[in-house]
Amino acid sequence: MVQFPFRRDYPASLETIVVPVRNEFPATGASKKFSSLETNTMGAEAKLAELKLELPPVPKPGGIYKPVVQIDNVLYVSGHGPLRPDKTLITGKVGSDLTEEEAREAAKITGLAMLASLKAYLGDLDRISRVLKLLGMVNAVPDFQTHPAVINGCSELFRELFGEDGVGARSAVGMGSLPGNISVEIEGIFEIRG
Repeated sequence: MVQFPFRRDYPASLETIVVPVRNEFPATGASKKFSSLETNTMGAEAKLAELKLELPPVPKPGGIYKPVVQIDNVLYVSGHGPLRPDKTLITGKVGSDLTEEEAREAAKITGLAMLASLKAYLGDLDRISRVLKLLGMVNAVPDFQTHPAVINGCSELFRELFGEDGVGARSAVGMGSLPGNISVEIEGIFEIRG
């Protein structure tokens, strides 16, 4: 538990409130560490190499926008598609042209494309301290219902590279179409170190 001074009535008394810190679970008495230093002792760059994952070439913008915009220590990453190292894209509608599992792999490949842009911008992926938010869009047939399972491909990649700090807030939605008929598009918000 951490104690914080708290003013109930601004000019009067100073009281203390007690709140649980994020690594304690008061209901069960259990304690779990979420620090990336404990769950992922090697950096993202080393983990990529260990997993033998190859980043694709840095994607070129498909319109008038910047791939990465920085405000203070937060990076906003524009939507990326599933660009492979050979510069081809995974295309097709999930539920008719691709299976859920193929789309999940496309989401993982999209995550690698995002990392390529981040590495080009930062110079080193180890500057990323955590994933704040992802928005995953799935090009799917109208009756497809497991969009979150598809976007898990990207989320699992980021968790593997950054530990629990690779898991942020997320939305996963279905789209009637995506540019160039790509199967998945993902954008993200990341926090970086100094």
